[in-house]
Amino acid sequence: MQVDIGFVARETAAPPKPEFIEVGATYELTYHVLDQSGLTQRDFDAFADMNAVFNAWPYFREFLQSALVRMGLPPFTLPVLRVGTASSSPAGGTAACKPDSDAQQSS
Repeated sequence: MQVDIGFVARETAAPPKPEFIEVGATYELTYHVLDQSGLTQRDFDAFADMNAVFNAWPYFREFLQSALVRMGLPPFTLPVLRVGTASSSPAGGTAACKPDSDAQQSS
């Protein structure tokens, strides 16, 4: 399965200015199930919805931080992704994970 993750930085001045940086990545995740007996497509879909972003998130956090530094920008660490309640996503699906708002930014 594929996971697309992106980061957009905007200036908070009024009036709002357009984005000044956008970083994105696509990750290909492969899982192997030893015994599929008793599992339905709905089970696999639920697993994908919950685990794909959760498993790819640490790699994107590292990629974003190192990409910003390579561009000569200050390092920024995305928050840790915590399992939360399902909520609507912009794509119309559900998001079962959300960034931890208590995480601190690198300086």
